[in-house]
Amino acid sequence: MHGETVQAKIEVQLKISNRKFNDDLKNKSSDEYINFELDFKSEMNRVYKDVPGYREVVITDLRPGSIEVDHEVIIEAKIMNNVSAIDQTVQNLAEVVQQQLVILNSTQQNCTDNPDNSTFCFTAPPNPILNTSAAFSPEALWVILPLLPSFHWIVTSSSFPDYCKQNINPKYAANYYPNITNGILSCISNCSDNSPHRINCNNGVCRISERGAQCNCNDLSMFWYTDNFCRTRIHKGEVGLGIGLSVVLLVSVVLAIFLFKAKRKKPELSWDDDTRIWCEDQEEMEWVLNKGLTIMNEAASSSDERLERNKAFQPSLETVNTSIELQFPKPTVKTYHTPQLAPYPENVYGDS
Repeated sequence: MHGETVQAKIEVQLKISNRKFNDDLKNKSSDEYINFELDFKSEMNRVYKDVPGYREVVITDLRPGSIEVDHEVIIEAKIMNNVSAIDQTVQNLAEVVQQQLVILNSTQQNCTDNPDNSTFCFTAPPNPILNTSAAFSPEALWVILPLLPSFHWIVTSSSFPDYCKQNINPKYAANYYPNITNGILSCISNCSDNSPHRINCNNGVCRISERGAQCNCNDLSMFWYTDNFCRTRIHKGEVGLGIGLSVVLLVSVVLAIFLFKAKRKKPELSWDDDTRIWCEDQEEMEWVLNKGLTIMNEAASSSDERLERNKAFQPSLETVNTSIELQFPKPTVKTYHTPQLAPYPENVYGDS
């Protein structure tokens, strides 16, 4: 039973801690991206040189923090014409790649995070392998497919799902399923670009977690997102400004209402008010004219303030009988004599 040379792809994630992500790295045609790609491939060629059949690396995604790099390790491997050999060969290659990354982590302890450092400072996460796949040429497929009951069996049989479980981290394996497109066998998830059930994360990135495929929204320090697919986002700074303006507007409206009510309740003086004020004092006062009219006010005010306000008092004479003759006694003059005091003696104490 002869074998066929196939192209295996191991998708890996790494972090470069001594470089900062910028917008130029989003443009694959920019000088910044091209220079970065050349430096990265040169470093990775030294890392993966001991992997059997290693050919190159291909960058698939760059993200902030400091720079996170998703890349494919391209390996050419000879696989025998049986399904179980495909599983075992790709699994072995993934293990070799992961071993190289463990070695890489151990050599980075003395790496400085100084951006001026000409070399990259790499950090591999505990589970750096994101995905594995094997690409078959059309000739190889014609050799392998006759060994299977049907082409549809590739997707639904127990062998190929086992292939995904064996080559994907057990925490995430349940979210992957086998797929063959244009002669390429791969394990895909709902985050994969070629998945018919791919999740659109809009302003975010789709990532597989233990709970399944989910969207990690970008720039969470600057935006709030209203849904789980990062569709609608609200700038935090604009919300803060809007809340501040709303508070100012609310306070202004409340103050205006209080001032309006206070103005409407302001008292106005009337004849009844003046009469009531004139009679507030509790001290009883009486004016008596001998053999004539008696005028009494039982609560005449003696306060200077109230007297000032009582100047507006105007008694009504409508009920006074003006035909009555008033008689006033003739005033008499009384003379008081001041007693004479004796002179003060000069020598009271008998001084000579």
